[in-house]
Amino acid sequence: GLYEIMEKTSAYYIKSNYDIPIENVALVKNDEFPSPIFSRLLKNKKFYKRFVEVMHEMGDNIFSPSKTKKIIEDQKSNCLRNIIKTDW
Repeated sequence: GLYEIMEKTSAYYIKSNYDIPIENVALVKNDEFPSPIFSRLLKNKKFYKRFVEVMHEMGDNIFSPSKTKKIIEDQKSNCLRNIIKTDW
């Protein structure tokens, strides 16, 4: 079928386009992922429209390539410093 259970190191996951913890399988099969409440809210046209607008605005303003590249580089150098300090 579409979902194939795969054993991983500490948990079972459903393998589809992305890994989904097994406790969420029923939600996925019922189109209620990530939650029944959120899925039902998305069926409300007014909520859906506003949600899309906010996500689009966040994509433009918060997750713009220039901002995310800077954050990634800062975090990468910070992590590298910590790795060197702890002799990993």
